Amino acid sequence: MNRDDLVHILAVARGLPKPASRDVVDAVLGCVEEALLEGGRVELRGFGSFSTRIAGAYTGHHPQTGEPIPIPDRRVVVFKPGRALAAAVADTVEVEL
Repeated sequence: MNRDDLVHILAVARGLPKPASRDVVDAVLGCVEEALLEGGRVELRGFGSFSTRIAGAYTGHHPQTGEPIPIPDRRVVVFKPGRALAAAVADTVEVEL
């Protein structure tokens, strides 16, 4: 699913015109992005939470030459699913034999 799919689903579910639905999706995602850029946390009860953490520096390797490349510390986004979402996803596992 991508942003356009979300816009379409919102437009159909709520009977909104697509431009209005796009504005809503963009506003919500913009708020999440802004909070994460400020180092905050976004918690959506029953769905999950987004936060940032520092990924430590390490030494990578150039795939063609094998030359070591230092990778510096960086901030990464972390998503932790809520219990309800995790349970719903776990219940949909189909095992093929």
